[in-house]
Amino acid sequence: MKITRKQLKKHKYKLIIGLLILTAVTASGIVLLYPEPKAPDPKKMKPEAAFKYMASKEFSALSDKEKERYFKMMRPKRGSKPPKRMKRPNLTEEERQRLHKNMHKLMRKEMKKRMQEFFAMSKEDQEKFLDKMANDMKERRKNGEGPPGGGGRRGAPSGGRMQGMLENTDSTTRAQMHEFHKRLHQKLSK
Repeated sequence: MKITRKQLKKHKYKLIIGLLILTAVTASGIVLLYPEPKAPDPKKMKPEAAFKYMASKEFSALSDKEKERYFKMMRPKRGSKPPKRMKRPNLTEEERQRLHKNMHKLMRKEMKKRMQEFFAMSKEDQEKFLDKMANDMKERRKNGEGPPGGGGRRGAPSGGRMQGMLENTDSTTRAQMHEFHKRLHQKLSK
């Protein structure tokens, strides 16, 4: 019995459809058997443990979406009083590097979003925002919650890491950050 081209084409089409269905069923089964890992609720952890988790291999294995969800749960809600400064956990050099790697992309995204929101405000609202931020910072320093000597931020990225973060940031966000920090510094100097 001779197979015609039309029959051969029809069999190939059925084979391709069958393989696609098999692939979809297999992928669905894998997702059901091995769901995407979820981060624990940082509010149910001690602050140091929640921070240290961000430097863990488990956190590295999370999807960007899950990392972002965890990070948002750690942050205080807008308008609420900023939390007291947490004692920075002791991290090994490997953990510090992993923390930087885990948080780098997320921090850049957050920084860009904040700068866009700030510069979308009216000049008057920007001034109010900066005044409030400067006053909160001065109050924390006065209560002994700020860095000793009132200098730079404790736990801020070192010069090399900050430079790396800035080099990987688009020029608009870099310019916005420069302007934002210049204006905030002026408020803190008063």
